[in-house]
Amino acid sequence: MSIFNKIKRVFSDKSEEEEKKSHSDIVNKVNFTQIYNKNEDYVRIEDSNIEESNNETRIKKFQEIINQRIIDYDKLKALSWDGIPQCVRGKAWRVLLKYLPTNKDTQESVIARKRKDYKDMVATYLENINENERDTNEQKGLDQVIKDVERTVPNSKLFRNNKIKEILIRILFIWNVRHPASGYVQGMNDVLSTFIIVFVGEYCVLDLETLDIPQNFDKLTDDQFSEIEADSYWCLSKILDGMLDNYTNNFPGVKKQFEKVQLVLKRLDNDLLEHITSRLDNFYQEVFKCSICLLLRQFSIKVGLRLFDTYVSDDSQISQYFIYLYSAIILKWSLKIKKLKHEEDIINFFKELPTTLWNESDLKVILAEAYVYKTLFETGQKYN
Repeated sequence: MSIFNKIKRVFSDKSEEEEKKSHSDIVNKVNFTQIYNKNEDYVRIEDSNIEESNNETRIKKFQEIINQRIIDYDKLKALSWDGIPQCVRGKAWRVLLKYLPTNKDTQESVIARKRKDYKDMVATYLENINENERDTNEQKGLDQVIKDVERTVPNSKLFRNNKIKEILIRILFIWNVRHPASGYVQGMNDVLSTFIIVFVGEYCVLDLETLDIPQNFDKLTDDQFSEIEADSYWCLSKILDGMLDNYTNNFPGVKKQFEKVQLVLKRLDNDLLEHITSRLDNFYQEVFKCSICLLLRQFSIKVGLRLFDTYVSDDSQISQYFIYLYSAIILKWSLKIKKLKHEEDIINFFKELPTTLWNESDLKVILAEAYVYKTLFETGQKYN
């Protein structure tokens, strides 16, 4: 039985009376083995030659929505959850993140103003200031940004290009200065890289497997690079503003996520949780490393962009959705993890999660499972 049929069955088997009961009661009544079988190893799905998110019918649906004079935001949001075609991804992301207005009549003026505002920030924080005028914290932040930019998508020639590196540095440093409560935190560079890829891809044909320098890259104008940079800054800000608790001092948002991950694992596979925590001194650190980059390091570029489609379709829920997505991923290898007896082996497993080999079909399954867990744990009463 496919995961989607299992999900349908879980919900259809619940009576209307059960839906009205407290959330804890609902969770306790649900047979989670209909979705998650702790006695099975995960088997990767053979990748289809047809990319569902990029088929002609789906592209047409997106174009019909985003070409309307008034874009139906809710309809775009619902359609985007299952993936956005690459040819419309940039515009869809801008709208979903509420950077680009849904009213076509105001789009041009609004985005022109935002791009000018960003140019003014570059002038204020970078161009019109001497290095000796920066305070210690600002200089420390800039040094860290430069160091992390060198490590961003390290095997990509595109991200080794000086033009792109300069864009990353400016964006992340300006974020650092303008958000003193959090400042720059490693992981933000990974989130930013997704916007750079998508917005550069609107002007060039990018190979998402290699991210080599595209043929017409050197023909991009300064104005085009400026637009890519400004749009990337504002879209990054929209994402980070919705989850600042994950980046502020002592990372209270991540700590809450960690507590909830433990709760989910305890409910679904307590033996797995006990095995991990009894052998791993700092399970929190493993969750932390995935949280600050929104799991983007754990997937290939292509699959990470697809994951981001789901994130931006409900940006206010990214922190919450991460909990169930991360939990679903770990649960996939319960049997494998339980066979690892030493801390070093478990650390190495988390360091090199098998998700790096996943395709979009694998991601689709895990997104569906995470959605079900989120629905069951979050519906009604808070599950504490």
